[in-house]
Amino acid sequence: MNNLINKKFKDPKVTADGIDRAFVEAEKIKTLWFNTGTLCNIECKNCYIESSPKNDRLVYLTFDEVKNLEMSIEKKQLIILNQYLTIIRKISLEHYWSKN
Repeated sequence: MNNLINKKFKDPKVTADGIDRAFVEAEKIKTLWFNTGTLCNIECKNCYIESSPKNDRLVYLTFDEVKNLEMSIEKKQLIILNQYLTIIRKISLEHYWSKN
């Protein structure tokens, strides 16, 4: 699986087949929402990403990934109207706040 991911997303501008990826330059972002994963100590019926103690299917964002994206947004001077951070796991919360 990791080999497929590495092959598919090796170049952000070109697909694994050598075709240029579609691209639109952003000017503003209405909503930017970071989810840190789907593993959660509770299972709510109305959870939009179906988080639960057994659901570990989303890849976890690291603090450095979020920081790099935010630095890129700042560098491009993009306007963000709403920004949210959903922290699913207690360990992620501790990791996030220890870095800030």
